[in-house]
Amino acid sequence: MTGSAERIEYLGVIPRKTADKVLDGVETVFSDVLSEGHKERNITPSLERYRQDEIEVTFSWVGQDSISRNIQAWATGSSEPELKLSVLAHAWRDEEEQDRGGTRRSHYDQIGTLDIPFGRLDVERLKEVLERANATVSSWGEEDLTQTSPFQPTLVR
Repeated sequence: MTGSAERIEYLGVIPRKTADKVLDGVETVFSDVLSEGHKERNITPSLERYRQDEIEVTFSWVGQDSISRNIQAWATGSSEPELKLSVLAHAWRDEEEQDRGGTRRSHYDQIGTLDIPFGRLDVERLKEVLERANATVSSWGEEDLTQTSPFQPTLVR
């Protein structure tokens, strides 16, 4: 029964130990690749890590143009040898109307997908994809936020 204890705790079909290994690697690369450029522009990003329903790391910030942006990387797959890491870039601005909610104007794009067989993350390839995602989402301006969706007002009690 060697190794069975490691495989008892699953996140879906991805073993928890593998998920942690992948998230650790992604988080390190996010910090290394993305933090430096944002420091130069006086932007303080936040890094969130999820390991419950979805295995993902999200790097978020608000640009000097007041557009919110994030880059997400999440692991998917039906079994450990078939894991993939998808990278998505997203930008949005909420336009609130007093007492009526508002409209979110946004744009997103899937930047790339990497194979991560048995949790072996190709760090150099991930760096390339994250640099491309950062350049892409950072270049989006007001004119690129073409998707719209309404949202409800915030209730204050």
